[in-house]
Amino acid sequence: MVIYIKKLFVFFSLLIFMPTVMAKDTVRMYKYYKLDREYGDYALEGSMEYPYLDKDDYIYSDYEISDASPLFNDNLEIEKVTYYEYKRTADIDYLNILNQSSDLTIYKIEVRYNGELIDYNCPELEGGTFILKANKDITLKFDKEYDQMRMTVRIMSDAVNGFVHFTTGNDYSKQAVSKTYIDNDFTYYGYNGTYFAYSKWVNDIYPNRLGVSRIASYVRDIIKYKYRYKLYHIYRENRNYYDDYLLDGVGDYIYRDEDDYKDYVINSGEINEQTKEKEIFKVIDNIFNIGNNIINDIVIVEVPNTLDNVF
Repeated sequence: MVIYIKKLFVFFSLLIFMPTVMAKDTVRMYKYYKLDREYGDYALEGSMEYPYLDKDDYIYSDYEISDASPLFNDNLEIEKVTYYEYKRTADIDYLNILNQSSDLTIYKIEVRYNGELIDYNCPELEGGTFILKANKDITLKFDKEYDQMRMTVRIMSDAVNGFVHFTTGNDYSKQAVSKTYIDNDFTYYGYNGTYFAYSKWVNDIYPNRLGVSRIASYVRDIIKYKYRYKLYHIYRENRNYYDDYLLDGVGDYIYRDEDDYKDYVINSGEINEQTKEKEIFKVIDNIFNIGNNIINDIVIVEVPNTLDNVF
């Protein structure tokens, strides 16, 4: 009888390695997640709560004006601009209108400051159309003081020709405008006014040169810096987990949480049939690979049928 040592090694190999293989007959599955962005405000840099910047989503801050150039920054837009300093009469908080012609029907009076309508108090005009008698006046009272150089007054009336006299001022000074011709849609510009000798004077800065005026005089050019910042949308990344534990990522769920996993015994029924079948074949392959690797290194020895020659 010929005894093949090969058979013995196969048998003992399986006995030796089977416990090891069976001990590994589990599969570890992890929680996978995707990253969803949650946006905050627009800012120059990230914060503790929203640490990331979306460089494709940005807005600009409002312009700021400075006498000195701000420190350079990659997100800074800056340019030199020339401003003009003028000496002018002090701010006003009322405007008096004296009719120096025949009766004048006034439909409406608009007062604008830097192009924007401002409110005033005038009891005579509260009812709408108002007839301003000859040599009579009305006063528009403002809620605060305004620079007359930035003011316009539009009087809509039935006048074909006529004259009104403006007097403006505040609690401590007064300035006046000489007789002014009006028609049925006359606009009075503040810088066309005149002033009394005791008017108070102040210095102010304007972005453009003013027209010829009797209530302001040019002083000098001033260089300033006009700048704004590019503000990025800041955001944070929130983990959005897939519902189940997975062997590999799926779809957008490509990030694995190394700290969140479960080990499943293959025959425990805790994982689906497809995964179970896949892992069983993997175990079987491992067993045969181990056996074959050992067997290939063994020399086959043929033993005689009888032991007579041994002794």
